[in-house]
Amino acid sequence: MVLDYFGHGGEDGFASEKILEKPQIQGFYNPNTLPLLITVTCDFSRFDNPSRITAGELTFWNKTGGAASMITTTREVFISVGQSFNEA
Repeated sequence: MVLDYFGHGGEDGFASEKILEKPQIQGFYNPNTLPLLITVTCDFSRFDNPSRITAGELTFWNKTGGAASMITTTREVFISVGQSFNEA
């Protein structure tokens, strides 16, 4: 299974409409159906600030669910780069 999200987001999840947030990610229970998660959104998995855990990190670290593997963003991404990446 592949989950591909292309849109606004950040360290706390997807979109200002709160499509996906950290508490939801921590509650994921899908141990037998771990997807490849692809994100084209800003900062979802920024990992270099030890005092701030991102939504992407929580997705990958979730022991009962989340994702088996991730192709994700650690900084800002521009729409043109995201479109090219998704097409490839």
